[in-house]
Amino acid sequence: MSNQIARRIAVTPNNHVEIEEFPVPKPGKGQVLIKTISTLISAGTELGSQEQKRDGNIYTGYSNAGEIIAAQMPNG
Repeated sequence: MSNQIARRIAVTPNNHVEIEEFPVPKPGKGQVLIKTISTLISAGTELGSQEQKRDGNIYTGYSNAGEIIAAQMPNG
């Protein structure tokens, strides 16, 4: 799993949509790493947030369905 690169959709401050690559993080204690198969975008909440002034990218999507590919137990 180390040194893997993933892709995500980023909406830039000037409202351009880009595909961005990023390193896949290892899960911390009590976390899981999920490879997203499908996600939703809310036209009301997420797309409406583009109208707000911001300095960084936003990453849309919620209600993910995917496959757990790594996990770290809270006590282990």
